[in-house]
Amino acid sequence: MTDNVIQIKKAEPRPERFGVFVGKLNPTGELEQKERIGSAYTKRDSKKFRIKLWLMGNVSYFLTPSDKDPRRYYVLIPESYRLPTSQMRTNWHRVGMGEVAGTYIKIRIYLFAEDIYLSMFPDSFRNFTAKEPSKKLFAPNVA
Repeated sequence: MTDNVIQIKKAEPRPERFGVFVGKLNPTGELEQKERIGSAYTKRDSKKFRIKLWLMGNVSYFLTPSDKDPRRYYVLIPESYRLPTSQMRTNWHRVGMGEVAGTYIKIRIYLFAEDIYLSMFPDSFRNFTAKEPSKKLFAPNVA
């Protein structure tokens, strides 16, 4: 009787998206002169992030917390290769460090001259609690 029943898989929750910015962190922990340069993604209740910078669309950086200090993070990048036995192997290389700074994680990638900042609030939270009106994409018609 149940031959015509199709099993429906539970949809996995979508990863949360966080903003990645450049700018200057002031003494109160607010980011000034900020420009968004990418996004970071994480699964709910995870402390690890996958960072995608718009300038380098084909590269993913991974931000993982330190085991010794919960305020510090490591920036890692994977290098995958195939062994002669056709087995895939991945090495992880540390390419930067991060530390909590106010409501951001200040990230220092060794190759970049400027620090980048990962917001600790997801985009959905920032949009929901926005106090200033949204910016319009087009200039108003002027007669």
